[in-house]
This record gives sequence, structure tokens and C-alpha cells, in this order.
Amino acid sequence: PQTHVSRMINKMNQKNKNLQVISITASFLILLTLICGCIGSDKNSETQAKEEQIVSTKPIEEQKETDTKKTSSNKEIEIQPSTEPSSEVECNSCESCTDAINNAKEGTVIKVTKDIEDHVGNCIDNPTNFNNIIFDCQGHRINGDGLSGVYLNRKSGNIIRNCVVSDFTYGFFIQRSLNNLITNNTLQNNTWYAIRLEYSSNNNSIINNTINNNWFGISLDESLNNKLLNNVIDGEGVISSLGAGIIFSESDNNKIINNIVCNYRGDDIRIINSTKNLGKDNTCDTTNAFNDTGTTGCAYKCSRN
Repeated sequence: PQTHVSRMINKMNQKNKNLQVISITASFLILLTLICGCIGSDKNSETQAKEEQIVSTKPIEEQKETDTKKTSSNKEIEIQPSTEPSSEVECNSCESCTDAINNAKEGTVIKVTKDIEDHVGNCIDNPTNFNNIIFDCQGHRINGDGLSGVYLNRKSGNIIRNCVVSDFTYGFFIQRSLNNLITNNTLQNNTWYAIRLEYSSNNNSIINNTINNNWFGISLDESLNNKLLNNVIDGEGVISSLGAGIIFSESDNNKIINNIVCNYRGDDIRIINSTKNLGKDNTCDTTNAFNDTGTTGCAYKCSRN
């Protein structure tokens, strides 16, 4: 019996040892799992943080890219004055000036370098490429015996300046042309018109010109939204009462501002079948259907010595 009891005790001790081994192994496995879990959690946290950083950074990068695109787009849309000097081309005759205009890029300044005398026919005769060009006579004369000193038809965006034009039928003859500037010119002794705009020549500006002894100084026919500003028009020497310093026919919504128009035997300013034209601060003696704002006739009278 004792032997049997001893055997039973030995078996129980062996079971306890096995249980201890199992318990230790289980504890070790649990501990190992916890350690691996922490490491994995740290790695996951690090990965998640990196992903969150990427996610949070991406909109900023996209916003920067969007801002860049917007800025680039604005630069393309916004019109900036050119910092580069315009190219200049010189000419010294009607023919060479016409060739220079036809071969010029937009913005080119065509400069006349000497007087052009006794030209027969149109001098600058509607060159094909006469758009967005500056034609600068630099004070030189264009004198001739033809229809016009400068003729434009369906041209736009030009500046014609510093010319002395005489003895043509028309000094400047402009048809169906838009957004041109005629400035600082002298037009004298032309048979009919110093400056004539007709047939929907709209949105042009005629500024700071001196006009002497032309039957008609500035004439608008069927032309809208033009501006006449700071011109001096003298009819001394025009013997016919048909002449006029400024004459509009069927031309609406134009502005006549601060011009001096004197010494015509007919009307200094004559308006025919035209409406909604604004007059302001002009000087003249005789008008037909024209009044400056707030008065009858011109705001100021011509001085007589």
C-alpha cells in the first residue's frame, strides 16, 4: 500500500511540474504577445501618423499648386504695359512710309525723317497692315495735290501724330475705322476737309490738333462715340458761308469738349440730324443746333481784336 501511495504522490508531483511548465510557457507566450502587440501598435501608430501627415500635407500642396495656377492664370489675363521699347522704323517718302507700315509689327513707331512735298495722289493710302501702328511725322510736312494726306478704311488702333498736312482735298480721310487717335497735328489749306470721319468710324479720338483755313475743320458723318478735345480750329480765309469748323451729320453720342472754333463765315459748329452729343467748355461765336451744357451756343466767345 505504501508503494501505491508513493506512486500516486509521484504522479501528482509530475502533474504539478507539468502544470508549472505549462503555466510558465503560457505566461511567456502571453508576455511575448503583449510585447509584439506593443511593437505592432507603435509601428501602426507611426504608420498612421505618417499617413495623417501625408493627408494633412497633401491639401496644402494642392492649395499651393492651385494658388500657383491662379496666379499664372491672372498673369495671362492681366494686360501689363510692355517694358520693352517699341521698335522704330524710319521713312522719308509716301512710298517708303507705306512699305514700312505694311512690314511693321503691332506697336511699331513709323517715323518720317524729312518733309514730303508735292505728292500727287493719296500719300498714305490705306496700307493693308495699318492696324495698331504709330505713325509719327515728327513735325515734318506732307504736302500734295491728291485726295488725302492719310487715308484709312477699316483700320483700327492707330496713332497719327505730329504731322503737318496741307493742300490735299482731305487732310485725314477716315472711313469705317475704329479706336484711332489723331493728335498734335497741323492741318492747313486743304480744299475741303481737314479731318473727315464717315461710315461708322466710331470710338476715335481727335485731340490737340491745330486746323487753319480748311472749308470744314472736323467733319463726322454717320459716326458714333467719338471725342473731339482741345482742338483749335480757325476759319480765317474761308470765304464761303457753307464752311464750318465742326460739322456733324447723322452722328450721335459724340463729345465736343474744350475746343476753340472761330472765324467761320458760316457756323463755327453745325449739327445736322444728330442727337445726344455732349458739348462742354467750348469757345465759338456761331452755332447751328449745338449748345454747350447749361448754356446757349458755346460756353465762351471768341476774342476779337
